[in-house]
Amino acid sequence: MNKTEDQIIEENYGLAMSMARKFYRKTPTFAFEDLLQIALMSMLKAHRKYNSGKSAFSTFATYCIRNDLIKFVNKNKDLRQLAQKKPEHIQIKEDVEEVLPDNLTIKEQAIFFYKKSNYKDFEIRDILNLEKKSYKEMVKSCYEKISEANE
Repeated sequence: MNKTEDQIIEENYGLAMSMARKFYRKTPTFAFEDLLQIALMSMLKAHRKYNSGKSAFSTFATYCIRNDLIKFVNKNKDLRQLAQKKPEHIQIKEDVEEVLPDNLTIKEQAIFFYKKSNYKDFEIRDILNLEKKSYKEMVKSCYEKISEANE
């Protein structure tokens, strides 16, 4: 009998909750709700890929959830560190030193650093959880503020 995704979530909600709680204790800088959402989405992904001939669903789901939570924490670690400290000067080119203005928001600073680190636009939007239109507006605003500060 095939189970619906709602049934899978109901039956294994405790597993997702316990994995999210475990990661929350280790990395409390992330919201518990975010970690739980990652765990639940990962459980659904595990359900779609599950092969009953290889192992029990809970075993397979545990590994999938853990791996996705690790990816989420590692991918967003840079943004958390960026929010905690703001460097005064940044070397963009070898001979040109840019000064970041004080009026940049945390997200604008993050965009600047991710672009400097050669992240692609869709990766930055995904990390910062931004829509395409608002992302483009933020990039434009960021560069305008930087240009004004360095004139």
